[in-house]
Amino acid sequence: MMVFFYVRRELTLLFIIEMIKSIMKTITTPTLNVTVNYNPTLLKDNGIYLAGTDNEKIYVDDLFQKMPSYVRKYILLHEEGHIVNRHPFKRVLSQELEADEYAVKNMGKRRVYRAMYHIMKVFSNIDWTIVAEYMVRLADLGLPRGNEMFIKAPNGLRFDVPTLRNYL
Repeated sequence: MMVFFYVRRELTLLFIIEMIKSIMKTITTPTLNVTVNYNPTLLKDNGIYLAGTDNEKIYVDDLFQKMPSYVRKYILLHEEGHIVNRHPFKRVLSQELEADEYAVKNMGKRRVYRAMYHIMKVFSNIDWTIVAEYMVRLADLGLPRGNEMFIKAPNGLRFDVPTLRNYL
C-alpha cells in the first residue's frame, strides 16, 4: 500500500505541474495584453533565467513558477518594461534599470526591493554574477545604503557595488 501511495502522490504532483504549465501558457501580464509562454528550453538555450521577452511575448521557466506571487508579478512587470521601452535583445544594465523602473511605477519601490532581494537569495546558490547585477540595480533604484552592499566571489575576492558597476 505504501508504494501505491507514493506512486499515486507522484502522479498527482506531475498532473498538477502539467496543469500549471498549461495555465502559464494562457495568462497575460499585469498591465499589458501580452501572452506569457512556458518555454524553459528557449530561455536555457539563450542563457536566461526566470523570464525573457522577444518584445511580443514573455517566456518563463520552471524557476519562475516556483517563485512567490509577488516575485512573479515583479518579473512580469520587468519584462513588460522591456516591451514598453522597445529594448533590443541585448542585455544592457541601463535597459535592465529602465525595466526595473517600470516595475516600480506599477508596484512600488518597497515591493520591487523585496522581490529583487528574494531573487538574490535564490541565485546566491546558483550564479553569484546574477546576485552582483541585482545589487547594482538595487543601488541604482535608490535603495538606502545600496552602494554599501558587497558580495564575496567564489575566489574569495570581495566586490562592493561601485566596483561591480565597472564590470557590468
